[in-house]
Amino acid sequence: PMEASDDASAFFHSPIPSSSCEEEKESASIGKKRRRSPVSSSSEEDSDPDQDDAGNTKSKKSKRNRRKNIRKIQEGPPKDEKARDAIRQEEERQRRLKDRLAEEKSNTTIGKHEAYQRFWDGCINPTAPPEDRVHVLPEIARILKPHQIEGVKFMWYNVAESLKRAKKEKGLGCILSHVMGLGKTIQAVTLMELFMRYKVGNHCLVIAPVSTTRNWVHELRNKWISKKNEVFVFEMSKGFKTNSDRCAALKRWSSIGGVFILGFEMFRNLVQGGRIRNEELKTKMQSLILKTPSLIVVDEGHKIKNDRSGIGQAIKQVQTMRRIILTGTPLQNNLMEYYCMVDFVRPKYLGTRSEFLNQFVNPIKNGQCIDSSTYDKKLMRKRAFALNDALKGFVHRRDYSDIEKELPPKHDYSIFVRLSPVQKALYKAFLKVRPNSMFKSYHTLSKISTHPDVLYKLANEN
Repeated sequence: PMEASDDASAFFHSPIPSSSCEEEKESASIGKKRRRSPVSSSSEEDSDPDQDDAGNTKSKKSKRNRRKNIRKIQEGPPKDEKARDAIRQEEERQRRLKDRLAEEKSNTTIGKHEAYQRFWDGCINPTAPPEDRVHVLPEIARILKPHQIEGVKFMWYNVAESLKRAKKEKGLGCILSHVMGLGKTIQAVTLMELFMRYKVGNHCLVIAPVSTTRNWVHELRNKWISKKNEVFVFEMSKGFKTNSDRCAALKRWSSIGGVFILGFEMFRNLVQGGRIRNEELKTKMQSLILKTPSLIVVDEGHKIKNDRSGIGQAIKQVQTMRRIILTGTPLQNNLMEYYCMVDFVRPKYLGTRSEFLNQFVNPIKNGQCIDSSTYDKKLMRKRAFALNDALKGFVHRRDYSDIEKELPPKHDYSIFVRLSPVQKALYKAFLKVRPNSMFKSYHTLSKISTHPDVLYKLANEN
């Protein structure tokens, strides 16, 4: 079994075992009959992909999911100097934090939530010098669960590390990958409040789906933070109908500080300026939105999974390096989407796209094919381990196992409710004239079952 190394670059460019490569490839082909072909070739890709060894026709999925003869993994340090600097910077940070985190772990017992709260005074860096210690607000500290405290610490050590170092360095980014329901929002709110109260920076930018922006406003203004510790919150809502109004809101945020919240599409439109005809106003708004933030939080960060999309290109123009992604789904069987998120929080850390394909994507995908050899699978496990190990310093993963012991047993209840006479009449009337589309039928019948008023409202809107 492979042992973890403190040196991240060793995992990016670890040498590939060459002695067993050809042997295992040959052993994987023993017992297979070669199909006769008009053109002689030793490559598997030259054989007829539509039939297996027995002459049976294969599905399209089987054709796609076959191993390939991939190129040898490049060894040695990255060619790009920025990539080497990014790796070196993370290695130095890990060395600085190693002893401190070990001491914190030895002095902390994470048990049940109530027991943990008795011993935690709200300090997220208790082993730091007294003048460098940071405390969470009491009203938040008493409700944070152990995994949420870990998340806040993790983000703080990435974006600031310490108060002394935060004043002279640009900071770094990270990914908080907690499954839905583990409280990513309250962790981000806690971090932003600390960030501004301890004067690391005065301007935080939250980019989130439009459907969640009101929730962000509520959690920042009313839910967790008391009025005496209130932070200024700005929301780019529908009330700002003109570009002049939007520019005025950005100017006010820039002058007094606080948290500015807006949706993905609005952010993209402000940065690209395609709908702003006044060139002076466009330049001013672009400057405010890109240069003002000292910390940026991207909710549902997997939405920037394509760095060539409009949102992907716009969001990477933000000048601050203190970038946080909140996501419950960082990896959905697409490593290039993962690459885009990592490249946002840590630019160039994974090298170029071609380097990432060569070192991780190709060997990992090649080990998941229906005809992968033993060597392919071994190499896949090695590269997957290398990737996870190299990113563990700034990708924080948690699932439901962290809270399931503290939760009461789950009970599901199914309650059957009779349709009212009006609902029955509407239901029967719709069945007589229902459209051919199952999708349309489902949604209409669902509205009838919920309440006739829902269907009535929809009819009026249409």
